[in-house]
Amino acid sequence: MVGSLQASVRLGWKVCEVLGTVTIEIDEEALQALDRLSRRTKRSRSELLGQAVLDYIELQTWQQAKIETGIEAADQGDFATEQELERIVRKYTDSG
Repeated sequence: MVGSLQASVRLGWKVCEVLGTVTIEIDEEALQALDRLSRRTKRSRSELLGQAVLDYIELQTWQQAKIETGIEAADQGDFATEQELERIVRKYTDSG
């Protein structure tokens, strides 16, 4: 079963002049989990979903910037040396 809900999204912690309305479909289990979280945190579905959207945008923006930086470095031939790679491998494979 799919639950449907409509949420007015507030950007940030202050209400913007224009609220955007977004309709999403989520499964019943996710909807129930959202409602439980809403009750526990005393925050509305809209607040929780709005924050989730902002967090997702922030994460994706950061990740895309890191990817672009890596591509630019690779395009310039800026790669790790063999010694740097060995040091990293040792860091994560040595038991101490």
